[in-house]
Amino acid sequence: MTIPPLRLVPAFWQETFDQFLDGIRENALLSSPYVGQKPIEQLCQNLQRRGIAETVQLTLLTTISEENLRRGGVDAAALMQLCKEIPHTRLIHLPHLHAKVYLADTHIAVITSANLTHSGLYRNYEYGIWLQEPEVVRQIRADLLAYAALGAEIEKEILPEIRRHTERVHALEKQIGEQRDPLLQEAIQRVLQRATQPVLEARARAVSENRIFAATVLYVLEREGPLTTPQLHQFIQAIHPDLCDDSVDRVIRGVHFGKRWKHMVRNAQQYLKRKGKVSFDGTYWKITSRRGTP
Repeated sequence: MTIPPLRLVPAFWQETFDQFLDGIRENALLSSPYVGQKPIEQLCQNLQRRGIAETVQLTLLTTISEENLRRGGVDAAALMQLCKEIPHTRLIHLPHLHAKVYLADTHIAVITSANLTHSGLYRNYEYGIWLQEPEVVRQIRADLLAYAALGAEIEKEILPEIRRHTERVHALEKQIGEQRDPLLQEAIQRVLQRATQPVLEARARAVSENRIFAATVLYVLEREGPLTTPQLHQFIQAIHPDLCDDSVDRVIRGVHFGKRWKHMVRNAQQYLKRKGKVSFDGTYWKITSRRGTP
């Protein structure tokens, strides 16, 4: 069947998802804040049936947050299955990801409201578009990878620990039912924090905070143009809520000097200025070089 270069994808789109999977040849880039078991099974079965599961390079952008784990928005068991059956899988955690985008190599893009979940594929009324314009697909891919570079790559080895703590949370919630006991709620919160601790540790191992903030300053300025420092802060905090904690001050000898994360952003700005990558005219920060890395 010939598929037009641009078409609408209304609910329900499980058949279109199969067509998308059939289009994967060498690599796939998937962006979905929520991830469930059934779509992952469908993905794995498709690639295995076509004999490419061992060779496909797959990157999944998602959000492994306390809220998503508690609500079941991200299924750790599904992520484990994906990494096991598609061995060349990269998992990237991005705290404020909202885009639902699915790319097959550089020739197919599906942009939709549907998450990679049972509800998103089989139950909810979703809507999207299917694109087969290589130039547009390559630009979408470049945009997603630029944003992914600000996230944290999650090693498959930590997924069993995340799954174990998440299952403990769900067991506790089932046990307490409708009770509002604050002690039990605190116990659940502690377990959730243990579930996401490996994610934070993975980010810390990968790159320093200064490098993360420097890369984010460049990312924001390249896309938004000249910005004041307060404007930069708004964008950076939206991208990295886990690093931009307003409850943590920078304290020297008992004296508070403002929010710690804003101090880290200031260090990143000055570092980039010294490197000649950004300039400051007294009001606005601007990009002076688009080459190289921070």
